[in-house]
Amino acid sequence: MLNIAGMSKLSTVDWPGNLSMTLFLQGCPWRCNYCHNSDILDPSVPGEISFEEDVLPFLESRVGLLDAVVFSGGEPTLQSNDEDGGELLQAIRRVRAFIDKTTGKPAFKIGLHSAGAYTNRLKIILRELDWIGFDVKAPVGMYDKITNIKGSDLVGMRSLQTVLQEQEFRKNTDRPLSVTFRTTIDPTVMSNDDVKRLVKQLSEKGIDNLVLQDVRTIGSPADYPAKFAKATGQNIEEVMR
Repeated sequence: MLNIAGMSKLSTVDWPGNLSMTLFLQGCPWRCNYCHNSDILDPSVPGEISFEEDVLPFLESRVGLLDAVVFSGGEPTLQSNDEDGGELLQAIRRVRAFIDKTTGKPAFKIGLHSAGAYTNRLKIILRELDWIGFDVKAPVGMYDKITNIKGSDLVGMRSLQTVLQEQEFRKNTDRPLSVTFRTTIDPTVMSNDDVKRLVKQLSEKGIDNLVLQDVRTIGSPADYPAKFAKATGQNIEEVMR
């Protein structure tokens, strides 16, 4: 059963340009300094949303009104596996099964937020996606300062390459894969030179459209706002607004 921590019934930001329903899946193997969903990282905590009783009936009522469903987290591929895609793939296919009777086509496009913590699982899930928002945490060599997990840059870069390969494979098909590469700039760790180095590394891979995002301290781990305030020269009251 898909473990869902929460859902947003209408979002205009989780997949830019689309009216989306967003599902926040419980659990993540990484512990990013600034994570604004830090309360849903533990995969052993049961979710509050039922896919069968809450999500599917709502989607049935929104055929023709919503554009897409985005699976977010946490790290949603944690609820997949290396063999058959697990609960995540099953859920994606059930969403895909909704048909818009006016067009005869699937009612909802499928999007995913991922940092690529599980490369093999991501490879399976990518085949079912219309869009992925892929989080590039930092330049190679700095990932562990963001994720607090040793070796995460190797995993992240393997997953990034997997995304690029899938995008290239589907480029001239009737179902191209749309990709947004994005990086949240953590000022407690990354300097301007680090950001420039990241942009250069990605440009060498053919990625010239990296989206840079500011940190959101609301929802971050308890000790992060003070670190952010110190790094940016703000007072803690300003940071917590």
